[in-house]
Amino acid sequence: MVDRGVELFVGATNDPIFGPVVLFGSGGVLVEAAKDVTFRAAPVSPEEALNMIEETRVAKILDGFRQFPRVDKLSLANFISSLSMAVLRMENLAELDINPIIANESGIYPVDVRLVGK
Repeated sequence: MVDRGVELFVGATNDPIFGPVVLFGSGGVLVEAAKDVTFRAAPVSPEEALNMIEETRVAKILDGFRQFPRVDKLSLANFISSLSMAVLRMENLAELDINPIIANESGIYPVDVRLVGK
């Protein structure tokens, strides 16, 4: 029901040492196959989220590579930052996976979400 776009992954885990940690990278089946993921301890500012995006190989595709649409990286960074703030308030969170997120020229669309409690 969402127009074609780039499949992305955003997630969080509650690390016993670092606390809530946010993940970003290639989504769909590529999250496991490509292992194109970066991590940060929450909270993550929009600027730090932009750095996370640029650290991944999928960043080049987000710029409108070949048949893929250009994605608004600032909107994506704000999404990652907002998610990082939300997971700080989820006391019973063990894991959060949003995979895939379809990102295209018209927006950022979470398609499948999985929450695991402690």
